[in-house]
Amino acid sequence: MTVLYRRVLGAALDDLPPQLLALHDSADPRTWSGQARIWRGAGILSRLIGWVMRLPPQGDAVPVSVSFIPQDGGEVWQRDFAGHTFMSYQYQAPNAQPGIVNERFGMIDVTVAFQTDRDRLVLEPMAWAFGPLPLPKALLPTGQSFETQIDDRFVFDVEIAMPWVGQIATYRGWLLPTE
Repeated sequence: MTVLYRRVLGAALDDLPPQLLALHDSADPRTWSGQARIWRGAGILSRLIGWVMRLPPQGDAVPVSVSFIPQDGGEVWQRDFAGHTFMSYQYQAPNAQPGIVNERFGMIDVTVAFQTDRDRLVLEPMAWAFGPLPLPKALLPTGQSFETQIDDRFVFDVEIAMPWVGQIATYRGWLLPTE
């Protein structure tokens, strides 16, 4: 079976920088490690949502590792930010359009559109659900999120914000394959 990102992006995956290709075009379990800077929203509701999502606390130069484990045609992403762990499962829903991936965080399922933009992979939330129940699009978490390569490093920039709440979390950093 073709790996998830190859199925979702097809030949467009080959146009991405080498580190993105190496991270996303493997059928083998792998771990990448690096560093991140994490910002968290200051409001009570923002902090509560971040806690429910199990997002890491704010910090600079936070050691991070991510294990990617192929499973059932998708991938489990196990993230470890200095001992604060959380995971998700990425998969392609049946009959999904090209470029669309679902990512499940516990009972929350987010549909994300992947778009290649020169040397970046841009991630745009499209819909979400709690279990089988669709949630209002007006409350859909948003943010400017992308992956790229800088100086031979895989670089991630993830923003999570919600209407009427503001910033939940932003984490930016880099990863390299763990030997």
